[in-house]
Amino acid sequence: MKMMKGALIVAASLSVFALSCQSTPTEKKADAAAAPAAPAGKTAEVTKGTPVIDGIMDDLYAVSEVLVTDTKTEGETDVYAEARLLWDENFLYAFIDVKDPVLSDKNGNAWEQDSIEVVIDQNNAKSRSYQLDDAQYRVNFKGVVSFGTNANTKDFKSVAVITETGYVVEVAIPLHKVPGAAGNSVGFDVQVNEDNGRGSRTAIRCWSDKTNTNYLSTANYGTLTLK
Repeated sequence: MKMMKGALIVAASLSVFALSCQSTPTEKKADAAAAPAAPAGKTAEVTKGTPVIDGIMDDLYAVSEVLVTDTKTEGETDVYAEARLLWDENFLYAFIDVKDPVLSDKNGNAWEQDSIEVVIDQNNAKSRSYQLDDAQYRVNFKGVVSFGTNANTKDFKSVAVITETGYVVEVAIPLHKVPGAAGNSVGFDVQVNEDNGRGSRTAIRCWSDKTNTNYLSTANYGTLTLK
């Protein structure tokens, strides 16, 4: 009887020890919350330089990494853009060469015309909704500018030029909340809106975002490292 009682005490002690080593559901949830998922967006490095905004590719862009809008966001199209970037203390610059054989602005909605959009998250917070440092800018193939949330309409600069293969847009995006500095990370994406001539947007292609939520959230922007 004494041996059985001793065995029961040992078994009970081992059970308590085993339970104490297991994570409770609450602890597991806390652990998951403490480990955020890696950003889904693409990454690139950007060299410092101040180009002339004239729609002609400055020699400074020659060393720039080329960002291609090869991410399918919506619809079917062969249209895409190649973007080259530079930065200085006041602006992020982009030279965007769009390959598009049919240009249209038939639709009255700016986002349904052949155009590019650039979006920026100056502190790279990857937030689910826009903060004060986040902004959206749009330029169509004729150079008509339209602005989204938090756009700095005073300092934004752009030029558009129609080419033999489509059109080029060169922009200077204001860094009015977080000045440019080597080592900074900046959230960014470039988007091409495509109207194949029927008078409405038929496709979207981005560098980073797959979800068509760039105008609402910075979560799927790519990340630029300023060198």
